[in-house]
Amino acid sequence: MKTMENRHEEGWSAEQARQRIEATRRWMMCRKSGAADSVPVEAVRCARVQSAAYCSDAGDAEQADGGAGLCAGLPVLIERMRPGAYGKRGERLAIAYDFVAGPWGTFLVAATKQGLCRLTFAPDSREAVDGLTRLFPQAVCRREEGPWQRAVGPFLQTAGSGAERDWRMPLPLRLHLLGTDFQIDVWRTLTAIPQGGLLAYGDVAAMAGTPGASRAAGTAIGLNPVVFFVPCHRVIRATGDVGGFHWGLERKRMLLDWEKRGGVRP
Repeated sequence: MKTMENRHEEGWSAEQARQRIEATRRWMMCRKSGAADSVPVEAVRCARVQSAAYCSDAGDAEQADGGAGLCAGLPVLIERMRPGAYGKRGERLAIAYDFVAGPWGTFLVAATKQGLCRLTFAPDSREAVDGLTRLFPQAVCRREEGPWQRAVGPFLQTAGSGAERDWRMPLPLRLHLLGTDFQIDVWRTLTAIPQGGLLAYGDVAAMAGTPGASRAAGTAIGLNPVVFFVPCHRVIRATGDVGGFHWGLERKRMLLDWEKRGGVRP
């Protein structure tokens, strides 16, 4: 009997998971080289990206601050918080946060004026707020509903019910994240994984410009501050095993199964 730790992604054999990793890797190489238009993203779902030979050599993942990713058909723009501009861990930074409940559970949604800075599962509201203030001990954190909470709230309130399938962001999704250069590179790489796609930890390290640093990439993935929109759940082990997830393997399988069944329509 398989344990929770080494079960494969729900409904897939190890071989099917490895095929999807390979299809996703090829699609992302083509996207990086500008040839992805010739390979529909649906091919990733079907693991039918057979060859990337016609693509030019794929370079590293997007490195420039403000780089765009794609999550469930949505543009995701990441801006890095500059340590020099914000001092130590959020000095002179105003953060609005609120809670949103839906079929997937309760979430803490926190944002600066520039964009979302933290989105986490929040089964314990006090613990969630403590996590926010530990990340930004010098910031002024106030509970209030701002534009970013209103933007993602309708999705979180319905995700998993079926009503979210046709959800669309009312504005480009901007993330304003505190992290090292390496962490930001890893998180940007995650936003480029298409809905329904899978990558291995080593793939993420390579695409973030650090081949061989799969363990460090795994640590950065575990520190991902924005669940779902920075889709760390799409990273599994190269063997096809589901791997770990900061918020628990059952939630990871829930997200993967939801995307396997269609996710948000493109």
